[in-house]
Amino acid sequence: MQSPSSYINNPVSGTQYWSKLWTGVVAASGDLIDANVKVWSGINGTGSLLSVTSLQVWNWHYLGASMSTFSGGPFNFAHTQHTVTGGEAGFYTQVSAKFTGAQTPGSFELYLIYTTSQQFLPAVPTFAPAVGGPGTAVVITGSRFTDAGGVWFNVTGDPGFVVDSDTQITAHVPAGATYGPVQVGNPVGNVQSVGSFTPSTFRVDDGAAWQTATLVHGDDGAAWQTCKVWADDGTSWQQIA
Repeated sequence: MQSPSSYINNPVSGTQYWSKLWTGVVAASGDLIDANVKVWSGINGTGSLLSVTSLQVWNWHYLGASMSTFSGGPFNFAHTQHTVTGGEAGFYTQVSAKFTGAQTPGSFELYLIYTTSQQFLPAVPTFAPAVGGPGTAVVITGSRFTDAGGVWFNVTGDPGFVVDSDTQITAHVPAGATYGPVQVGNPVGNVQSVGSFTPSTFRVDDGAAWQTATLVHGDDGAAWQTCKVWADDGTSWQQIA
């Protein structure tokens, strides 16, 4: 599988550039990690592939780095492959690259292609709060989130989610979200929560301003109990709190 590309715009001859983020997967012993660089005439991988005189690419990993140098050009693509050992298992890899010559590329495209012996999906996520209206911040907890490429509330995605760490994401309930599981995806695949998130448009006045209700209680005659609120949208009954 291929990791998301990381672009370095306007690279300078003789300078070593790193991918902007640790990319790829948490590797297992025996995995093949192929670090790649392409040279483009335009920024962010636009235009055409542009050849340079010399191109170096490193695959950085836990115990050091493997590096290949391609000289005598012209070259517009280079790569180096590394086989993960047992001592390196469980760590991320990163790409860096450098070129020499008088060319003035618009951008480097850095990415990894890997063959995994294990499936490093994100861990099954948990989240809080479980109810909220559009824009509500939801903290998603799990692991292997560093490469997260998407967060969905049922089938509606949040394009503005933030990866806080490898174990936490902060997402915001998108408009149009429907009742269902929260999903997190990385380059290996998607996983979804066991529990479901409830989009709420049920609002109450707390005396200062209208607030989205996340919990509703009712008196069953013995004690106050948490209850669910449903509304008919004209098509079917929907849980709103």
